[in-house]
This record gives sequence, C-alpha cells and structure tokens, in this order.
Amino acid sequence: MRKVMQSEWKPFSELKTVQQSISELGYKKEYIEKHKLEETKIFHCCNTITGVINFFEPLEVKKEGGEIFWRYNEARVSMDIPETFETQFGIFNNHNHGEFPSWLGKDDYEGLPEKEKEIHRLFGRSDFFLYGNYCDMFDCGEYVYAISNLTHMGSGKFKILRIDKNLTALEMYDNYSGKDHTHLEYAGRFPSAAGYVVIAGGIRETECKEHKSGFQKIALLFTIDENGNCSISNEWNISISSVNSMAALGDHVYFGQNKMVSRMNILSGEIEFFTNKTDEEISTLTAVL
Repeated sequence: MRKVMQSEWKPFSELKTVQQSISELGYKKEYIEKHKLEETKIFHCCNTITGVINFFEPLEVKKEGGEIFWRYNEARVSMDIPETFETQFGIFNNHNHGEFPSWLGKDDYEGLPEKEKEIHRLFGRSDFFLYGNYCDMFDCGEYVYAISNLTHMGSGKFKILRIDKNLTALEMYDNYSGKDHTHLEYAGRFPSAAGYVVIAGGIRETECKEHKSGFQKIALLFTIDENGNCSISNEWNISISSVNSMAALGDHVYFGQNKMVSRMNILSGEIEFFTNKTDEEISTLTAVL
C-alpha cells in the first residue's frame, strides 16, 4: 500500500510566485514517463488522447504566531467535513452523504436499539432536522450559522442558514432559490470586527448570443454580523476552486489548493498564486482537457 506523503510545515516566504493558477493543470505524457509519476503521485484526472494527467498534489496552509505556513499534504485533497458540530445550542450531528440524501440533526435516540436508531435517522425523526450537505457550522452573536454546499458533478449548491435559540432556521442566502445561476464552492471563513466573513468561489452562468450560456469566474464575500445580518460585502471575477484549507492574516486570505497556494486581498480582490514547483515542473504543466 502506497504511503501518503506529507512534509513539514514551512514559512510561506519559501514559495515562489507563478503567473497564473496551475491547480487544474496536468503533466505531459513524456514528463510523467521520465519521472515515473504514476508510481509516486495520486491520480486526479486525465485526457486519454493526449496523455496529460493532473495528479493530486495539495499544499495546505495555516496561520500560527502571526505568520502563514504551508506544507505538502496528500491527505488534504479537500476541506474537512466534520461529523458533528459543537455550538452554543449543543451538538449537531452531520449526516453528509454527498449526492445522496443528507441532513443536519440534533438526534435524541438514547435507549433505542441500533436498528431502530437507523430508522429514525433515515426518516428524520429527531428534535431538529435540516436537509442539506452541511460542511461548516459556527456561533456568531445570539445565533448559529450553518453552511450547506453540494459540489457533486459541478452542481455547486450553496446555502447559509441562521438558527436561533428555539432551533428555528432562517435562510440567509441560497444560490438556487432565485435567478443568480451561480455554482459555488465553500472556501472558508474567518472572524472580523463585525462577526465573520464567509468566502465562496465558483462560476456564474451568463447569457450569450443565440441563447447560448457562457460562464464567468466569481468569488463572493459574505459579511455576517453579531446582530444576525448576512449580506454580500464584495464580489469579484476571480477564481477560487478546489480549496483544502484557508488562513487569514491582515488584509489577505490564503487558500491551500492543488499544486499551489492562492493569496487574495479581501479589500481589492487582487489574487496571486504561489507554488513549491520547480521551473521544470511548471514548464511541463498544461491543460488536461
């Protein structure tokens, strides 16, 4: 069995800048054969005609002591999805099954046999039940916020719910409830002076000539304050995708991604890309499709 590779944490300053995102790029066939990458790398996606393969090579980020650090970590392909969330209103159980029926619940099945517990779970028999693919939950002021995000097959369903002390849920944002036509992927959150900032990135469908659809890159910043308000505070036409971790420092947020780290200025939307790849590796990277 192949060992999952992981490096030591290193200062962000050790990474080198690249001109564009290389997260979705793959290696040419000749380079793969020369360096036997199929024996050492985790497969992501490929083009069977050209032989170009994109491997999972995740760079993870964290903030510690007022500095940003990174490491190569093949175990961090995507954001972690907790099985439980601890909040000011108690513990919520996360039944996130991806494309299959998923929900958030506060289950109370004490004393029931295991089979009966499963029946209760399947039919939502709990004192609290919300459909959705929940990936994060946090306290802010007198409320708890829950974020649901289904990314299977590019669906990009993204929703923010506010829950009060009576466990009444109010929808604050849902990209599938109106005419927004966005496909979003949760990128993380960080505390702010008002409460929290939540970040999501993806694409927006745009109408082109002859009724054909086009796509525009998009990043949304949501501000959630301690009074229970949630609004889109910034919107930019930039790409944030396949995030496995996020760290905030000053006016910048850092996203751990495949082959690189992105740094975004939350005031201007300016984004830069950094990598640990050598010049030789970068020169052989090309689009998979």
